[in-house]
Amino acid sequence: MCTLCNAKNALGTAVSRLNDAGSPDIASKFAAFVDHVSASQYADDPAVSKKIKVRCLNSALRLCEGYMPTDRKAFELKIDEFRASSTAGTVAIRIRDGMRVAMLELFDLYGMRLPWALYGGYMFMVTRPNLHQAERLPELAPHLPEGLPWETIDAVWHGLPPATSLYLHILSVINRHTGTIPLHGCGCNHYLPALPGQGDPKMMVVFPAPTPDQVVTETEVPVSHMLLAIESLARGLPHALGETDKSLNHHADAAQRAGLAKLPEPELEQEFVVT
Repeated sequence: MCTLCNAKNALGTAVSRLNDAGSPDIASKFAAFVDHVSASQYADDPAVSKKIKVRCLNSALRLCEGYMPTDRKAFELKIDEFRASSTAGTVAIRIRDGMRVAMLELFDLYGMRLPWALYGGYMFMVTRPNLHQAERLPELAPHLPEGLPWETIDAVWHGLPPATSLYLHILSVINRHTGTIPLHGCGCNHYLPALPGQGDPKMMVVFPAPTPDQVVTETEVPVSHMLLAIESLARGLPHALGETDKSLNHHADAAQRAGLAKLPEPELEQEFVVT
């Protein structure tokens, strides 16, 4: 059987499992993605188009598998596999422990209505070396655990912001427990700003949690955006449109102006509160 057929069948099986597991709305997004990718022509050369389709479907499979239900104990064990670097200082360890608490709080509310790539991606962010420096996910791929490819993490981080209410609540929980917020740029670069005061909450995001009846609707919204992000990555976008080292450096410089550098306390205070 051809590689494209294998990829379609594997994702189709995962879609059926997810549907049977009680998330038919999310499963339907992946089913529609299979149809969309199958009908698309990504290049004049059929072999190139086929290669892109296989990349799309294989990445979508990893994302889909990350939505499979799990209990809290199993989830906690997976979270605890992300340990702070042996060279991590006191602040980095505190941020890692804060992120762990934040991920458990989010799991208790959303469960696997959020994908594992979100939970695992944020835990990886706070346990990699140099967490305060912008690093590109593709370059860190060898350090990611099995079952957590960089493409799915990147797709989550690009697909989540359009679901503004959900994204702000997630950032609010992370901010409350770590004193900072994760930043992600279009060059697949990511980091947590190191704020003066050793992580004191000078940057504040406060946003209410969804009510229980809103959880399903809120978590369905970003799935399509995540899948579109996967398709863009498989096609070589946005990098083919001019993503360069210059944009990465600009992003890092902008973040430094916003809070990485030691600035006087009054100028540093930034508060974003929604009530």
